[in-house]
Order: sequence, then C-alpha cells, then structure tokens
Amino acid sequence: MVNQSSLTGDSERTASAVANKIGVDEYYSEVLPEDKAVFVEKEHGKVRKVIMLGDGVNDSPALSAADVGIAISDGAQIAREVADITIEADNLFELVALRKISTNLMGRRMDMHVCEFCGNEIDYHEIIDCITCALDARDPYTAGHSERVSDMALKVCQLIGLKNEDTLKIHIAAHLHDIGKIGVPDAVLNKEGKLTDEEFAYIKKHPIIGAEILGKSHKLSELSDIVL
Repeated sequence: MVNQSSLTGDSERTASAVANKIGVDEYYSEVLPEDKAVFVEKEHGKVRKVIMLGDGVNDSPALSAADVGIAISDGAQIAREVADITIEADNLFELVALRKISTNLMGRRMDMHVCEFCGNEIDYHEIIDCITCALDARDPYTAGHSERVSDMALKVCQLIGLKNEDTLKIHIAAHLHDIGKIGVPDAVLNKEGKLTDEEFAYIKKHPIIGAEILGKSHKLSELSDIVL
C-alpha cells in the first residue's frame, strides 16, 4: 500500500489548503527539519520504504534518511547533493511516467523465475516500447525516431549476417539510443529556434546519460557501450 504524506513548515491553514488540492493521504504542518527526518525513521520502524521529495535546505536530513531521496534541479544545492535522484525537467510529471514504467517492470519481474536477456520469460520489445513512448511524449518533434533507427539497424544486421543474439542486442540498443534525453530539461529539448552553446552542450550529454541509465541494469548494461 502506498501512503502519501505532506510535511511542511507552513502554517496549519496553508498546509491544509495545499494538502486538499494535491490529494495526499495525510499532512503535517509547522514541521521542523529534524522532525522530517524523524518521520522517515518512524516509517522505517514500520518496515516501510520511504521516497522523499524535497527541494530545500530543511528537507536535506529527510532526503538523506529516506530510501530514495528526490530533489529538484533548481532546489537548494545541499538538497541536490544528498538526494539519490535530481529531476532535471521543468515539472514533476516525469515522475509519473517513470513510476508507470517501473510498476510495469516490477509486475513482470514478479511473474517470472528467470530473466535472461534473450529468454522468453519477458517481452523486452514491449517494455522498450513503453520507454520510447514516454520519450516521444517529451519530445514530439522526433516522435517515432527511435523506432525508425531500430528498424534500420535490424535490416543492416540481417544484411551483414550477424548472429541472432548480436542482432537482438543492437536492435534493442537502437530503440534505446535516445533514452538519455530524459535528463535534458524540457526548455532545451522542446525549444523552438537555435540552441545556445550551453543548451547544445546539454543535448550532447544525452548519450552519456543514456549509458549511465542502462548501466544500472544487470542485463541492459551490456548495451551501454552501443548507446554511448
């Protein structure tokens, strides 16, 4: 069961109004920084996993104590340093897409006993399609690009006679070659007109970000060099 709580230093009136608007399960007002960390520890005492989202100096102790700390890119520096994840996008809707993807992945993992890269226990293409659809939603200008690249890569592999296993790896890597765009701010990714040198530098980072993302997976890590 997922329980959503809001902890804020704001007054009872403000905390109540915000809680009603965003629809959390419970809220706490006039909370001190150390109280937020204590709250996380109490949840751990109930054998619960805690995901903490915060952007201020006062959130840092709780971000550090949580199982997963999430900070905002324009938040306090110390919050970004202690957090496990920093959201680079201009809004938090990326978390919704990531949660849907992770929930789908975990549901599939629960149903299988063995997960080999080329096995039949899991449909990698179906999962990859979910991820690339999320990327297309962020970058409609290049929607369908990853699918076209993967189709071309597949045809080239077949023409030169690569082994089926190598062909599959390259085909899936082509699907995921732009996954690093998830780390590029929306303002840069969807900008109309010419990019500045700094913005173009952000774009050029996306292969590195993509390789780092794939490197977190035991099986997909072998694709990181292809993406890079």
